[in-house]
Amino acid sequence: MINVINIYSNTHLSTETPIQYKINYPVRFLFFAIILLWTTGFFFPVLNLNFNGAALINYILKFNYGLVCNQSQEATFTINSSYLLVCARCTGLYTGALAMSVLLLFYNIKPKQSLLPLILFSLPLLFDVISVRAGLYEYSKTVALFTGVLCGSVIYLYILETVENSYYSLNRKADDVK
Repeated sequence: MINVINIYSNTHLSTETPIQYKINYPVRFLFFAIILLWTTGFFFPVLNLNFNGAALINYILKFNYGLVCNQSQEATFTINSSYLLVCARCTGLYTGALAMSVLLLFYNIKPKQSLLPLILFSLPLLFDVISVRAGLYEYSKTVALFTGVLCGSVIYLYILETVENSYYSLNRKADDVK
């Protein structure tokens, strides 16, 4: 019985376990930088910068964020009487992704080949959207932000895992060719 377990363990370790034990810092730092840039961009109107081209930059940013967000003023946070460029839910999604990207720079967290965390953390957002649309309660920026943070953090985790798995697969194939 012991030999069977040892043989299975050796086989399992050598052929079925992906090489994902170390953190891929370049990929994670790149993703962190991109999400940080994206997240700080929607705060641009709040900065009240007065320089040549500020209006053009604001217009371009508003257009770009408008491709992924409804930008409804009723659903958008204001700071110093300036509206952010995305709604409260999108603010939550991006903030959750940013928080998870910072966390993943220091810790190697991976979902266990299951969609359960994704489903569980997305359900509050889905429930909120459906409840507001059905008229069960009024829209709350705070609830939208909170549900967005939950969903955004887990979505980021799955996106990063997919990219890292692809990266490892490409490197493994390149090593096999050599």
